[in-house]
Amino acid sequence: MFATTKYHFRFNEGRKFHELNYVDFDLSINGEQIDKRLVGLNWITPEFGKNPDKEITLINDAKFYLKKESTNSYLLNTCKSSKPSPTPI
Repeated sequence: MFATTKYHFRFNEGRKFHELNYVDFDLSINGEQIDKRLVGLNWITPEFGKNPDKEITLINDAKFYLKKESTNSYLLNTCKSSKPSPTPI
């Protein structure tokens, strides 16, 4: 029980994840800039922790490119989800 409580406060309450340990959450950007379905989500990743605007631009450029392609496409990501499935473009 002690271990469960300890990890709950450290990782859930304190949001102390290894990947995001040194990311400044004040630099996060509204996820709605990527897609309107991400309203209310603050977007930041460790790879672009100091410049999330650059990542948003890359994501939106990829979305634009895939939307203008005439062939059927699927976007596969590395997000660990409980229900992995391709996202239709």
